[in-house]
Amino acid sequence: MLNKKQTYQLEFIKNNPIVRNAGPWNDDIYVHNLEFALKKLNKFTILCPQEVFPELDYLENLQNIIRNHPNKEIYISCSTTTDYEYSLDPLLNVLFWRDTYSRNEIAWEAGDISIFDEQYYKPLEKQNPFILSIRKERKIRDVVFSNLTGKYNGIVRYAKWPEQGWEDKNWEKENTNKFPTFIELVNEYKQSYIAFIIETNSSYCMTQFSEKILLAFLTKTLPIAIGSPNFNKELTKMGFYTFNENFDIADEGFEESILNSFSNSVNLINNMKLKSIEKLYNNNIDKIEHNYKLVTYLLWGNPLITHSRAKFI
Repeated sequence: MLNKKQTYQLEFIKNNPIVRNAGPWNDDIYVHNLEFALKKLNKFTILCPQEVFPELDYLENLQNIIRNHPNKEIYISCSTTTDYEYSLDPLLNVLFWRDTYSRNEIAWEAGDISIFDEQYYKPLEKQNPFILSIRKERKIRDVVFSNLTGKYNGIVRYAKWPEQGWEDKNWEKENTNKFPTFIELVNEYKQSYIAFIIETNSSYCMTQFSEKILLAFLTKTLPIAIGSPNFNKELTKMGFYTFNENFDIADEGFEESILNSFSNSVNLINNMKLKSIEKLYNNNIDKIEHNYKLVTYLLWGNPLITHSRAKFI
């Protein structure tokens, strides 16, 4: 399932320290942890779990520091599909979504659950044509949903939840129960043939992936996904299948023409009979099962070394 490079790096992760909260940035703990690791360790991975580098300067600064320590073996891992100097193979970045905790309810202050706990992913019968369910408000998402104004046979949902830092407590109180919990959302995905994904984009120097695309793979949907430029190309290189090409959706980021093509594909699927959707799904079941086996191997396989949040002493 893994190639030679991936197998080597997996063993490297298992057998060497994983350093969280470390980097040459304006944060005393990050600087201290990086300096400690460079002084005490010869082999380690610098981990930015579930995150990406927002700007190229951040990444290049860290790469320069590693380059200046040629006798050490150091890798960088963050939530990206992009391969770059000193990166782990992008497929192995999925490993660090294991044991990820996030809120179950939509509200920012909701209690956390382990979102990829295997108990939540027991299969359900497929009966819903498709799902497009979006929580947070973004201009990109506004464009997509401006073209989705009809009556839908599948689930089309946009909560327009405000970004963190712009919370409206009264609005949250009135709307919290209008959006499913994460566990309820998982069940909706499990019952859906097709999942439409608008992936997170928080970086100008790499392509981000998140729980959104992993959820589509874990629930055995046929994923149609848009993200930063080359998102689907890089997923394919990692070993996953997506189905944008079936609907002529370019893999070039969030240009308005691509957002319109994405919306059009939702409308196209909505106009298909359920038997036609079932046929499309069944004709690609080998690829869907492959996605599931690959992602579960990474998320539910043998546990890896733990990575502490604490500052090194």
